[in-house]
Amino acid sequence: MLIIQLSSANGPLECQLAVEKCLSFFIKEANSHSVNVDILENNPGTIGIKSILLGLEGQNSLEFAKKWDGTHQWQSQSSIRPHHRRKNWLFGGRVFSQIAEANEIASIEPKFLSITTCRASGAGGQHVNKTDSAVQITHLPTGIRVRVQSYRSQHQNKQCALALLSAKLKLNAQADNQAGVFQQRMHHHQIRPNAPIRYFIGNSFQEVFP
Repeated sequence: MLIIQLSSANGPLECQLAVEKCLSFFIKEANSHSVNVDILENNPGTIGIKSILLGLEGQNSLEFAKKWDGTHQWQSQSSIRPHHRRKNWLFGGRVFSQIAEANEIASIEPKFLSITTCRASGAGGQHVNKTDSAVQITHLPTGIRVRVQSYRSQHQNKQCALALLSAKLKLNAQADNQAGVFQQRMHHHQIRPNAPIRYFIGNSFQEVFP
């Protein structure tokens, strides 16, 4: 599994709306490339989505993910502030982890983990209402928490949650050591309007090729 993050970074509410619209486009495009998408973690914003972590599976996952690694632009009149002059809204994608290797997961000491199971919520049919298949893991020293319910099997959800936790711990360490690489990168792109690699327009979120 490959993990990718779509984020509005520190942009205005319109950027959160852009991420929400992008999610539907992203899933449709992934399916057309025979790539399966699982929502691993959703961080909702005031309007739309502030950031979301997606797990990608399929032979073409890496090639597909690379098309989203960078800054993207949505051009549209704001539906939140109709009279606002700004029409260009930026959001970002970042491929930040392949599924963790077994030795990386093993390096996380069990005594530092709080693991709980619960019933999965949302789409998934009758199965999610009958079994405690969702897994939530909290890393006690840092407070980092992950929750996975993508699979029917509790074991698969646990392995995916451990892999996701491992990836987030890496990101956390990078942020401590490099003063927040991802946020710096996103801010860097926000002040460079010519940086976007993919462009979308209108309420229908149609891709254009300038």
